[in-house]
Order: sequence, then C-alpha cells, then structure tokens
Amino acid sequence: MQRFDPNDVGDFNNYILDLAEVSDPGIYEVILDLLEQPTFKDRKAALIYALQNYPSRPLFEKAVGWVLTGGYEVANEAFTIVENTEVVDSDIMDRVKNKIQITLETEMLPDWKIELLEWIVDAYE
Repeated sequence: MQRFDPNDVGDFNNYILDLAEVSDPGIYEVILDLLEQPTFKDRKAALIYALQNYPSRPLFEKAVGWVLTGGYEVANEAFTIVENTEVVDSDIMDRVKNKIQITLETEMLPDWKIELLEWIVDAYE
C-alpha cells in the first residue's frame, strides 16, 4: 500500500476507489463507517460512489436514506445504488415508502429530489 495524505481529497478518493474497484471486502465496512463520521461529510458522494462496486441489495435502505438526506451529488450517487437493486424485501420497501411519504408531505424538496423519490416508490410497487 502506498502512503497518502488523508487531507488531500483527490488522493483519498483515489485510494478508496482503487480498493473498492476490486471489491475489497475489507474496505466495505470501512466505507460504511466513514460515511457515519462527520469528518468525512464532504467526501460522502465519493464514498457512496465506491459502494457501487458492491452488491446493492444490502445497501438499498441506506441508499434511500442518502437520497432523502443528501445534497445533489450524494443523492444521485445513492440513487444509482437504489436503481441497481432488482429485488427488495417487502418489509424494507414498506419502511422506505413510509419514510419517502413522510418526507414528501413534510419537507420542501427540490424538483430533482422529488423525481428521484417518486421513481423509487413507482419502481418497487
């Protein structure tokens, strides 16, 4: 492994993406952990992009959450994970639809996010 400067965003992104591209199982949990750390909030889109190299089904509910709460880049990267999920358990889908419905009813959302959320509800009916 080469040394990198964790403060260099480009270096960090390349390092994570290189490991994720080979679907390194050890980095999967690390990426999920980093997504929860406030220090990495500005790198969230790159981390979610890296997760696209792993099976999407276990990430589906988290990805919908990232669509709900994320800005444009984060939401779109997370949406790719959602879109690549072919089968979703009915219990998970019920929870997701409930969260989406509550968000649509209670928050002012940009049109692009409403479109993503409506697609999710329609696609998994």
